[in-house]
Amino acid sequence: MIRPWVITLLVLLLAGGSGVSLGQESVPREPAPTQWVPFVAEKVEESRTDYGRLTVAGAYVRNKDGSEYRRRTAHSTGPLPLVGATDEGILYVRPQNVTYEIDFRRKIVIRHVAKHPDLGPEPITRDEFDKQRVTDDFLGKQVISGVECEGYRIHHGGKKKKNDPEAWFAPSLSFLVVKSQRRTSEGFDVVASIDNLEPGKEPDPAFFRLSEGFKLVK
Repeated sequence: MIRPWVITLLVLLLAGGSGVSLGQESVPREPAPTQWVPFVAEKVEESRTDYGRLTVAGAYVRNKDGSEYRRRTAHSTGPLPLVGATDEGILYVRPQNVTYEIDFRRKIVIRHVAKHPDLGPEPITRDEFDKQRVTDDFLGKQVISGVECEGYRIHHGGKKKKNDPEAWFAPSLSFLVVKSQRRTSEGFDVVASIDNLEPGKEPDPAFFRLSEGFKLVK
């Protein structure tokens, strides 16, 4: 069974959106690319509590085919414990619609067929993004990591709740989530951001090859 963090990661990294009319505001409709725009970056996710911080960071890249790779290496500051594997990766090969969950410590790769509706072969369109964001609150625009982003307060199921997550999408990168903020059920404040972003740069093909010597589990 695919792990919950993999599903969450794929949705956050690959989902898109846009907005048409939210309340009395009309969201500016920036054009969306019809082809995948490659990039090279680092993704950093911090879980903050009163006891310390847990940082999960690593390379995050996408190629011209829309395939994506992210490595997740964890570091703890303070007494906050590490739970589970501390060096993992996820590789989504879009043309084959296959996800590989990689455990670098145990040298194990778990293969899954990706079934989430957001993991389509083509970039999300502006209209599709608009439909996904229709119940969310538009927060405006900001330049984050060098690209213009649109921010939304996301209401799951269309219902406004305390501590609803916030996400900033880059239309020029097929609505890539460049920054997000949420609170977990355990009371952790989780802030994720994409740093050192280089849009248009094709990543090293080695990111999309499985390492030799790893056991493949289907």
